[in-house]
Amino acid sequence: MDALEFGGSVVRILPFRLLQARGALSVKRGNHAMKHGRPDYHSERFRELSIKMRLRMHKASHEIMRAKSQAEADQIGYGEYGTLDLSLLSERMERAEEVAKTVARWQQSGSKLHDVSRLLSAVAEGLTPAIPEMPSARVDDNFYLHFGRGANLLIPGLSDAWVDGAYVEFLCQSEGGGGPGYRFMIVGTIDDCQSSIGDLLLNQSVVASFFVAATSTLSDAVPRQPGDQHIDRPVFEAVIDRLAIALRCVAKADLPYDIEREINLVSPALACVVLRH
Repeated sequence: MDALEFGGSVVRILPFRLLQARGALSVKRGNHAMKHGRPDYHSERFRELSIKMRLRMHKASHEIMRAKSQAEADQIGYGEYGTLDLSLLSERMERAEEVAKTVARWQQSGSKLHDVSRLLSAVAEGLTPAIPEMPSARVDDNFYLHFGRGANLLIPGLSDAWVDGAYVEFLCQSEGGGGPGYRFMIVGTIDDCQSSIGDLLLNQSVVASFFVAATSTLSDAVPRQPGDQHIDRPVFEAVIDRLAIALRCVAKADLPYDIEREINLVSPALACVVLRH
């Protein structure tokens, strides 16, 4: 069964079958930090949420097929999806699939993870980190930056939700066919997540993506649409500020300057002036 229908609304199951087929459920367990006996990094939580989602959708589809009336089927459907705006359901499913593909590429590239949670917790407490200023950061081609809850990047409009971190990957050209640069995917986490399909889907799809070209600057980044409406401008600007700090921390100082593989923290023109001096 590829779709559920209740009250005139169609809920497609197919995208989450694709999640499993495309590697969303195959994120390997590594030497990642644990908190309260459970995985504390986004890739692990996303894997577990994907499994719960698949099982919950399978269960719901069978319950709806066995329903004795349309009213009973509607009640089951709204019980599972009632926490979501159904007009945004397809968009959230597509966004969750995009996260799944990003996690799969991250895994295939070696699952490199930089835990900067202690650093950003100190920043949130008003401390100034002792990290040298630099015009640009030369970084790995694919990695995850773990901010952690202590970074205090709370997401408004959601109960107990925060920005967990960002997947960063180098692209030879932008998705629009432009030049090289880095694609960022900011991912959120909702701690108060119930087990309904709607809640599980919401937890997997609070994301915002953007691309920083080699000729551009991190501070000029604009989130690509559609992005999650809960990651509003103030949150996004705070994330950019934390990213600049984290990138300076994980930069590869031993690698030579490469204009195509640098993330500019100041304008490229100013960077050239700094380098000459």
